[in-house]
Amino acid sequence: MTQTLEDDWQKCNYLQGLLCRASVLARKMPQLTAFVLWNGGKAHDCAFICEMGNDRSSASLTWRGTWRLEFRPAEVKAWQLVASKATKPPYSA
Repeated sequence: MTQTLEDDWQKCNYLQGLLCRASVLARKMPQLTAFVLWNGGKAHDCAFICEMGNDRSSASLTWRGTWRLEFRPAEVKAWQLVASKATKPPYSA
């Protein structure tokens, strides 16, 4: 099995594309409050975390890992669209 989520500049474009494709799936979940994509492995630990803002007009993107990943404008825009499509969950006040 090939490790996709790892510090490899050749896989960076694939990983960033994966994050955009994941946002398409997340848009189909209107009550989504958080989305986490994580990986564990020796020297390859990482987590992509998206949390929807309370007003649903924003999303917080966080990268935690053993290597640095910078979000491109395409990823940021894709996840902003997820936040704008989300609705407040029924249990929120």
